[in-house]
Amino acid sequence: MSTEQQTYINKRKGSGLQGLVLFSLVSFAVCFAGIFLLTQFWKKKNIKIDKDLVKTGYFDGKTYFNPWLGWKITFPDEMTVLDHNEIQTWRRLPQIPGFEYENSENTTLFLALGEAFSVVSLARLDQIEQQFFLQPHDIILSGIQEEFRQSIINNTPYECFVQTSELSINFVLFKLMEIIFFHNGEEQKRQAIYSSIINEHILHITVVYYNPIAGRKMNKSILESEFFY
Repeated sequence: MSTEQQTYINKRKGSGLQGLVLFSLVSFAVCFAGIFLLTQFWKKKNIKIDKDLVKTGYFDGKTYFNPWLGWKITFPDEMTVLDHNEIQTWRRLPQIPGFEYENSENTTLFLALGEAFSVVSLARLDQIEQQFFLQPHDIILSGIQEEFRQSIINNTPYECFVQTSELSINFVLFKLMEIIFFHNGEEQKRQAIYSSIINEHILHITVVYYNPIAGRKMNKSILESEFFY
């Protein structure tokens, strides 16, 4: 056999081995790509199925998570908590000053109840009306909280002392309205309304309490809640 023939045979042997390796690599890549695409498909399917939970949030034990707002809050152990869907079917919802009426542009996120309604906390998302989009957030929140103040004062038999302030909860700016309800000079209950603008929606968190200790614990949970951006 000539040297040229031997070289040709060796080249063919080498080409066969290289081809096998190349085929194996291509097959692995195709298989990996298929698994990746299938995984992404199921992830998208799950996101589609759970898209309501992204905006309305969900509970894990006594901790509420809202992916859309990037918000996490943990409630006191003794409180009963209801998510958005549970609220829709619950027939014994307490009346909360300023939050009596629901409409299509409001989304209730959760309701938390202390023993014998000693403390009640509710969170709600409101859409910002189109004509207010270009206004500064401070002006929008001030106007909304003034509406709350007027609604509460006009719809309660109690005398009301109202105080407003600003605060930061985990670097998110909130306006806070605190109301003390009096009857014959004696304090009956208190209410706190926290309002902020996130994702072009207004987040309202309100706490109504008759028991000062329960109220302080609930307000502490709000102040220690976390926002992730």
